[in-house]
Amino acid sequence: MTTITIPKILFGQQKQKLVAVPATAYKEFLTWQKEQSQPRQFKTFTPTAAEKRDLVRARRDYEKGNYITFDELKRELGLGDSKQGS
Repeated sequence: MTTITIPKILFGQQKQKLVAVPATAYKEFLTWQKEQSQPRQFKTFTPTAAEKRDLVRARRDYEKGNYITFDELKRELGLGDSKQGS
């Protein structure tokens, strides 16, 4: 078995931990770290004035209870659950 001596000077005054990993695992880690550090590009949504008005109206209607559930909508449209009909 090979013995490796690591000089204490590499760690400085702080009690740091040493982790030994295979070179391939370390290369994978560096690749992953590089990918994580790059800024991600996201598409953003900027609503128009009309969409903002519609959203305000929709929130107001919701607060008043002026809405139907998804199940109610399906019933009104005649789109029942296919499992229930069997």
